Amino acid sequence: MMRRYTGHKELLKPTTTRFATSFITLSSIYDQKDCLRKMFTSQEWISSKWAKEIERKNVTQIVLMPTFWTSIVYSLKVASPLVRVLKLVDGERRPPMGYIYEAMERAKFGHFFNPEYFYSKPNIEQDEEVMDGLYQCIERLVPTTEVQDKISLELSRYMKTGGLFGSSIAVRQIKSRAPADWWFAYGSTTPNLQKFAIKVLSLTCSASGCERNWSVFEHLHSKKRNWLTQYRLNDLVFIKCNRALK
Repeated sequence: MMRRYTGHKELLKPTTTRFATSFITLSSIYDQKDCLRKMFTSQEWISSKWAKEIERKNVTQIVLMPTFWTSIVYSLKVASPLVRVLKLVDGERRPPMGYIYEAMERAKFGHFFNPEYFYSKPNIEQDEEVMDGLYQCIERLVPTTEVQDKISLELSRYMKTGGLFGSSIAVRQIKSRAPADWWFAYGSTTPNLQKFAIKVLSLTCSASGCERNWSVFEHLHSKKRNWLTQYRLNDLVFIKCNRALK
């Protein structure tokens, strides 16, 4: 009955979600708010045997209660930013470092190098937190003072949209290309800054890839096979991973 009223849509899809199943379920329920209320007030439901059972009566009362839906809206608004961060760092479609600042302020330097945010927010270079994080990152990731100075000098060209940064094709592709790819394509006029930006924007924010590898190691390096040399163990992991891919 529910599927007929919701257009054959499921409220819960646990096998297709990697995390935040409760959040996704709440969101799905809210999307079907009108359909569910319509079902529980239909003559078909009222005259059914289920409507006479105590538990079903409670469900009907909850679904028709305005405070239930306002509570869902509140929950979604509170949890949405947190789920967005989790989804961002756990995703595999693109490196998330250039995007994560919008959700968490700890990655200020990555935010600076994402042209989508940098050029859409004027005077970002006047943000003390962002610039402090940027220069701390340069000192931490660039070992020589000579290259640090070159990066510092090349920053002005990026800030002023000089060289290829201001070309029509670069501006057009600010949002359509991943930040690291954008720098690879249009950062050649500032080679030192380009190399540094790509390094920052390619940083991983999740250990998921490593954890998959560790689980394979644990499976192979059991008590019965704990005498395996590191070289042989690496070969076995390589074979197992590639066999699964094939």
